[in-house]
Amino acid sequence: MDTRTEYCMWDRSDGRKNAVCLAYNALLVYFVMNEPVVSKIVQQESHGHRLDAECTDGRSKKPDERAQMRTRVGGGSGRIEFRRRDGDNLGARKAEAIVGDIRAGKILFLGNSITLHGPLADIGWTNNFGMAASSLDKDYVHILTHSISEITGVHPTTMVKNISDFERGYEDYNLSRLGEALDFGAEIVILAIGENVPALPSGESKIKFRESVLNLLEALKNAGDLTIIVRSSFWKDRTRDEILKEAGEAVGGIFVDIGALGMDESHYARSEGIYDNRGVGAHPGDKGMQAIADVLLAAIKSAASASNGDTTSEPDDSGERNKPRP
Repeated sequence: MDTRTEYCMWDRSDGRKNAVCLAYNALLVYFVMNEPVVSKIVQQESHGHRLDAECTDGRSKKPDERAQMRTRVGGGSGRIEFRRRDGDNLGARKAEAIVGDIRAGKILFLGNSITLHGPLADIGWTNNFGMAASSLDKDYVHILTHSISEITGVHPTTMVKNISDFERGYEDYNLSRLGEALDFGAEIVILAIGENVPALPSGESKIKFRESVLNLLEALKNAGDLTIIVRSSFWKDRTRDEILKEAGEAVGGIFVDIGALGMDESHYARSEGIYDNRGVGAHPGDKGMQAIADVLLAAIKSAASASNGDTTSEPDDSGERNKPRP
C-alpha cells in the first residue's frame, strides 16, 4: 500500500526504559510535525522483538493525550513504521492547498491575451504575461495564485495557456491540441475566453459555439475531479456571455460575470499611461487585473462555503467601443 517506509530507529541496549522513551518521543515528534490522524503505528521487527503503538486522533495539544502506547520490548533493536489511517506514510504527507472544501493545488488557466500574451515588438509589448499588466506579479493569474497561497499557506502549481485560436476557430478546433492541459491534473480550471469570438448572428452559429465550449468543458471535467470556473468577457457581450454561462452551468461549473469591470474606464491600461499602443491600452491594466482576480477569488470562496445564492447577474450589451483583439 505504501510506496516507501518512514521510520525511526530504536535500540534497547541502554535498557527497556530508554528504548520505550525513544520510540514514544519519536512518535510525538511525528504528531507535532505532521498533525496526522493515526489509528495504529506498527514497528517492523528486528531480532524478533517489537514495539506496538495504539494512537488517538493526534489533535490534542497535551503529549499524554496525543498517543496511548502499549509496549512490549525485548532485547536488540528495531524500527517503527508510521502510517496514516488512509494508508499513506506520515513522512510522505504533503501540505495541500485547500480553500474551504475546494482543492486548489493545481490551477489551469485557459484564456486569451488577458491571460497570457508573449512579446510582440510591433505593438510595443515586450512581456510574457497577461496583457496589459505592468509586471508579471500584477496580472490576474499571478494575483489570484498569490491570494490562494496566502489563504492556504501553499503556493499552487499553475499552467497558463492562451487558447485564442479556439475562440477564433472553435468550429474546427481539435481538442487534442490541449492534451498537455488535459493531462495536467488540474483541481481548478478557469476558462477566460469570449473576447475574440466572432459575432454570432445566426442561430446556427450560436449553437455551434455552445457545442464547442461545452465539448471543451466536458473534456476538462472528464480529465479529473475539479472545480470549473467560467468567466464572462471583459468586453461585455450579451450573446457570447449567455452561451458561456449556459455551457459552464451545464457541466456544474461556476459562472462569474466580470462585464461590469469593463464598463469602468479606470480598469483599462490606457488610463494608467504605461503603454502607448492603443490595442494594448484597451486591455485591463493593473487596477483591472486586480479587480478580475478579486471577483474570481470571491467566487471560489463563495463556492467553498457552499453558498446557494446566485451571485451572477444577467449580461447586457455594451457595444463594441472597447473591443480590440487580444
